[in-house]
Amino acid sequence: MTITANTVTGNPHDGYDGSIRGLNTTVEVSRRQNIIFTNNTSTQTISRPVLLFDHVDGLTVTGNVEPLSQGSLTSITDSTSVTTQ
Repeated sequence: MTITANTVTGNPHDGYDGSIRGLNTTVEVSRRQNIIFTNNTSTQTISRPVLLFDHVDGLTVTGNVEPLSQGSLTSITDSTSVTTQ
C-alpha cells in the first residue's frame, strides 16, 4: 500500500468535534506488509502523533510534514524493516 503526495488543509466539517485530523492514519491490524507513507503534508496543527503504525513488516515513513504543538509525528511499534526520516 502506498500513500504519497497528499495535501490536507482547512477544516473538513463545520462543527467538527475537535478530534485529531490532518494526516491522521492508524494501521494496527497485526502483520500488515509493505506500507509506504511518503511526502504527505498538512497545514493543521496537531499535538500528538498522528501517524500510528503497529505490527507492520516493511514500513517506510518519510518526507511527511504536519505542524506539531508538541510530541512527535509518528508512533511505530512492533514493526520490522522500518525506514523513517
